[in-house]
Amino acid sequence: MPVVAQTAQPVASGAKAHASPAIRRFARELGVDVAQVKGSGEKGRVTKDDVQSFVKAALSQPRGGIGGGLQVLDMPVVDFAKFGAIEMKPLSRIKKSPARTCTATG
Repeated sequence: MPVVAQTAQPVASGAKAHASPAIRRFARELGVDVAQVKGSGEKGRVTKDDVQSFVKAALSQPRGGIGGGLQVLDMPVVDFAKFGAIEMKPLSRIKKSPARTCTATG
């Protein structure tokens, strides 16, 4: 399959990209706007390989400067106090182990 990411041109503004719901979800999980990915599938359909190639190309670009890399949204800060009282408890030793593993890799 040809690498499309280097020649990818955004779809005309206002136009909808030709991609299945599964591909749209996959792209959304990666933080990619499907309209910016050029499809190589039948009738210009965006495939999973197209999205992966687009991400690889975006990550290989230098990060310094404006517009480098992907624009990933920040995690929203949620104030859980608005749902009710909050109680903070220390984690047990058993619960600390997976938490330590997750924060070390993530």
